[in-house]
Amino acid sequence: MDIQIQDINAFLFLLGCISFIFGALLNIRFWFSGRNTLFDALKGIVKTIFSKQIISVTKGFIVYLIGKRKLARSGKVRRIEKSIFIIFYVILILVNHYYVDIIGESANILDTIKNFFYSPYVPAYIFTINNWENLPWIKPFFFIDNLSMVMVVFFAEIMLVIRRFYEKYYTISTLQDKILIFLPVIWLILRIFAESASIIYFNISSEYYPYMFIAYIFTSILYPLSQIIGAYTLYVIFWISSGVTFMILVAVWPYTKLWHAFSGSLSILINSVEQTEND
Repeated sequence: MDIQIQDINAFLFLLGCISFIFGALLNIRFWFSGRNTLFDALKGIVKTIFSKQIISVTKGFIVYLIGKRKLARSGKVRRIEKSIFIIFYVILILVNHYYVDIIGESANILDTIKNFFYSPYVPAYIFTINNWENLPWIKPFFFIDNLSMVMVVFFAEIMLVIRRFYEKYYTISTLQDKILIFLPVIWLILRIFAESASIIYFNISSEYYPYMFIAYIFTSILYPLSQIIGAYTLYVIFWISSGVTFMILVAVWPYTKLWHAFSGSLSILINSVEQTEND
């Protein structure tokens, strides 16, 4: 069986998800440890969902996950930085999930699950599809994909530098903080270089320069290297590096402060159980 780069990366993503699920279950077990039974807690959550409290719970979820209460009390630069980081990261994830459903089979639930694991690596294998130029929305996909990476990597990181040196606001003090700040960006930087390597290896026409603009910019840097080690080797190195980094990011998520993006809203739901039972 011919194993492709996207197959290896999809498997790495699967391993990361297994670690993520295990860590999430440990966290959930910790949350429920102070309650009578898991069944009672889940019953209370269901009662909350079907009560008037769902409005306040939903509001709390949106404020915590999207707005972040503490952002409202922080500086303007910090609010802008965090908003850009979250919004465009979500856009990047959604556009790749959407497009993998276009180019892949979605006849049943197994196809949907398979597409999920391949979605972060669409630019790694899209050029292997026959007549890929005729795929629907191909140019808008590349543009949104590249724009999202630019906004997260460069704009958000520039704002971080401004906060560090201009506002004298620096919070990277632990290993978890470093993972929280830099690992997602390292993954995207490797992904940008991997797309550049794809352009070189598959000899993509300059017609797509306006749409894969950030990847095309770095082709001038990588092309001399591709002449030394080979275009295919360069393509493999960067896509596998991107896959390994993304696996680590997903795998460590529940064990770092990244988990707070989920735990805050879920805690609101869980903590509402007692009040619901008294209504």
